[in-house]
Amino acid sequence: MNCVICNEVITADPYGWEGGCNAEPIRKGKCCHDCDQTVVIPYRIKLMLNEKTKEGTDNVGNSKTKSG
Repeated sequence: MNCVICNEVITADPYGWEGGCNAEPIRKGKCCHDCDQTVVIPYRIKLMLNEKTKEGTDNVGNSKTKSG
């Protein structure tokens, strides 16, 4: 099975898992451990932080509104 991001053959990750990682939301399918760590997870974190900002909190969960 090839990684849907880098197209390299998916090999066992450092923990021995050979089934690949979920590549969403970058692409549908499976990706290699390296792409999961360097592309997918950072993108998921970015999405999560953007959602928190939209909800009225800063990137560490503090309210943006000032109490008077």
